[in-house]
Amino acid sequence: MAYGGDRVVVIRDFNAIRAHHEKEGGRAKSDASIQKFNDFINAGGLVDIGFEGEKFTWNNRQFGGNFIQERLDRALVSMAWRSEFSDVFVKHLDDLGSDHKAFLLCSHKEERGYKRRFRFQERWCENEEVVNLIKQAWRHEVVGSAMFKLVGKLKFCRHKLVEWQRTSNSNSNLKIMSLKEKISDETNKGQFANGATIRILEAELKEAFEQKERYWREKSRVQWLKWGDKNTKFFHSKFQARNRKNKIKELRDENGETASDAMDIAEIVQRLQSVMHRVISDSKSAFIKRRLISVNVLIAHEFMHSLKNKRYGDYELVLKLDMSKAYDRVEWNTF
Repeated sequence: MAYGGDRVVVIRDFNAIRAHHEKEGGRAKSDASIQKFNDFINAGGLVDIGFEGEKFTWNNRQFGGNFIQERLDRALVSMAWRSEFSDVFVKHLDDLGSDHKAFLLCSHKEERGYKRRFRFQERWCENEEVVNLIKQAWRHEVVGSAMFKLVGKLKFCRHKLVEWQRTSNSNSNLKIMSLKEKISDETNKGQFANGATIRILEAELKEAFEQKERYWREKSRVQWLKWGDKNTKFFHSKFQARNRKNKIKELRDENGETASDAMDIAEIVQRLQSVMHRVISDSKSAFIKRRLISVNVLIAHEFMHSLKNKRYGDYELVLKLDMSKAYDRVEWNTF
C-alpha cells in the first residue's frame, strides 16, 4: 500500500470478489459478501484500475472437477492518484509455481501514433460564434446529388470547426488559468481594484468551470449523473478508464507470437487491412476504408420517412434497440 495525502494505491490479495463472474467453480459467493466488498471500495473513494491478461489471479491448483479460480488480487487507487498517473495499468503475469499470478504495475507512457479524430462537442451549441460559423459554412456551394451535397457540406463544416478550434480560446483549463491570474492581478491592486471588473471576471470563471465539467461529462459518456453536480474529477476518471479499454497494447499473430511494440502492432494491422473487407459483412458500414457509418443513419431516416408516409399495404414494425454491445453505445429516447 502506498499513501501520500489524497493519493492512495492499494495492491494486494483482498480474498474477495466484486461480482459473481469473478469466480468459477466451487460454491458461489454470497451476495452479502460481494456487496460488503463493493461498499468498502466505494466508502474509501477508490476505483479499480482494471488489468491486462488472464482474468483470474488465483486458483486452488486442484485440477479436475474440484478446480476453482477467482480474481482475488487487484489494484485499487484513489481518483487523485488515477488522475496524476493516468497511463499506469496492471498486467497479470504467469502463476508458475504459485497459486497466485504475479502483478506488474506498468508506468510507461504510450506514444500516440495516430491522428486524433475530430468530435463535435455539445458545449459548442451554446457558443454564438460556432453557430454563426456553421450557418456560414452550410451556405458553401456544393454541386452534385442531394446526398453528395449533404456529405460535402458536412465535410466543409468539419474543416471550419477544426480551424476554429485551433485558433479560438476553447481550452477550458487555459481559460481558467488565465481568468484566475486576471482576478488575482486585479485583487492585488487593493483599494484601487475595480469591483465591477472582478465580478465580470468571476462570472466568466464560473462559466469556464461549467464548460470544463460539460466537456468531461460528454467524454466520459456517463448519463446517469446530471450536469451541474461538480463531478469533474469523477468524469475525468471515467473517461480515462474507458480510454484505456479502447487501446490495443498487444496483438498475437498466426504463429502465436505476441507483439507489444507500436511498430510491430502497426505491421500486423497493416496485414489485416488486406482481408478485412472479406471478414466483415457488406452490411457493416464502419471499420473498413471508404465505408461510412453515416450511411446507416441515412438509411434509417429514409426507412422511418417511408413508414410515416405509407398509406396502404401490409403493416410493418420498427423495433428501437439499445445496442449496448456494439462498438459504441447508441441510445435515444424517441425517434
